[in-house]
Amino acid sequence: MVKRKFSRLTFVLCTWLVGICFAVANNLKITDVQLSGNDATSAFIQFDISWENSWRASSLEDPLYFHDAAWVFFKVQLLNDSEWRHAKLLHSGVNPEGCSVGEGTPVELVVPEDGMGVFVRRAEAGHGTTSVANIRLIWDFASNDLIETDRVTAQAFGVEMVYVAKGPFWVGDTVSTARLHEGGVGEEKPFKIENAGPIECADEEGKLWGVSQSAHTSMGGEGTIPVAFPNGYNAFYCMKYEITQGQYTDFLNTLARGQQTTRCVATTLNYYMCGSGGGCETPASLNNIQLIEDPGENLPRTYRTVSSDRACNFLLWADFAAFSDWSGLRPMTELEFEKACRGPLYPVPGEYAWGTPDYVKISGLVGEEASGSEYYQAGNLNAKSTGVNLPLRVGIFARPGSSRIEAGASYWGIMELSGNMVERPITIGHAIGRAFTGEHGDGYLSATGVADVSGWPVAESGTGWRGGDIGYSDIHARTSDRSYGAIANKNRNFQCGGRSARSAP
Repeated sequence: MVKRKFSRLTFVLCTWLVGICFAVANNLKITDVQLSGNDATSAFIQFDISWENSWRASSLEDPLYFHDAAWVFFKVQLLNDSEWRHAKLLHSGVNPEGCSVGEGTPVELVVPEDGMGVFVRRAEAGHGTTSVANIRLIWDFASNDLIETDRVTAQAFGVEMVYVAKGPFWVGDTVSTARLHEGGVGEEKPFKIENAGPIECADEEGKLWGVSQSAHTSMGGEGTIPVAFPNGYNAFYCMKYEITQGQYTDFLNTLARGQQTTRCVATTLNYYMCGSGGGCETPASLNNIQLIEDPGENLPRTYRTVSSDRACNFLLWADFAAFSDWSGLRPMTELEFEKACRGPLYPVPGEYAWGTPDYVKISGLVGEEASGSEYYQAGNLNAKSTGVNLPLRVGIFARPGSSRIEAGASYWGIMELSGNMVERPITIGHAIGRAFTGEHGDGYLSATGVADVSGWPVAESGTGWRGGDIGYSDIHARTSDRSYGAIANKNRNFQCGGRSARSAP
């Protein structure tokens, strides 16, 4: 690490590189992070950023309609202190006061009102590599109970996101198991969500209903989905990929020891994260997150992985929620999930996230497994009956020139919403789920490592599974399949991962 001295603050530079892929590799890089004094309560944060295969394109109604972005956030640590604190940014809005968009690809800096991070996105229509030097933001260090004379270490983190535009959309199709549909007209008519208001649920025309009202396929029965519930009409950002082993490792390495014990079962030196208490002596189901250093006492452990781009499995709902809280994001809802898959298009019976009811089985591995550049000659669905039954590198089906179907991409360009790891959205099938209000994480967990955001499900009730996975057959990966739409699963299954979202500022 590089030490730098600015004004009366000394900062130690750390950088998180997220090697995620859309074509061959998007290679999100945040480098040359520098901090310098601004005034008695704030400091400048400056950094360079680049990633490949970024895009922005407009529609007639919305200049932001299609685009990706990098969600960038920061953690700081006092010298001789093990606690990592979330750095809040001082000003909000598009290109906030005192901030600089830097030099290079024209970009916009979008800081939400809570100051938890910044969306970096293209400022103009185009596609290709986004590369910018000397982006500058303002960090409110007083909000971290720091003063000018404190010495700190800073880390920058980045997650690729995709924008899901505001507007009406449909849920349900005519064939998927336990699907949603419009009430009062049989089970064959998808339901249209036309605004952000409350949704009435009943078996009556014009209201939302579903094939099942019981057990783990339930849509929750009669009642009202409140206006505060993110029903998908309003714009939001969704992670382009599932949480990777590299991202989860870096998350673990910023936690206190007690929090780590809750969020990772590997508590024996050199053991790996898996579904068994204490961890596993050898990697299970290609999870390579390993405990490599344990200083003992109350000091944090150190984890690493050799497969940073592979989707992270063996995640409990509570693990996923904790990651979302820590990163200033939130879980998405199952209604948002369907919009993230098909966009505003009318449902195709039995379709997957790429918009057709057909899929291609995986075959022909090219390259070395876990190299970060391996791919398959054919395939777009990793499910029990079609794939390798193990977690794959995120974005593995996308190659230069791939079509949406070949890449397994959603309407918006989100990857692996069908297959690989199961998605963990908030369900409408339980009262706890319907009470979700879409609050974002505040960057901090409880002392025991639990997400503590108001309105989030504390336990698995209120959540469900969507999008299929490596543990179940292909039909479970359909966009509208709700075979486990309200399941309260409490196990560290080998197919369980996660993907976070954030309401658009």
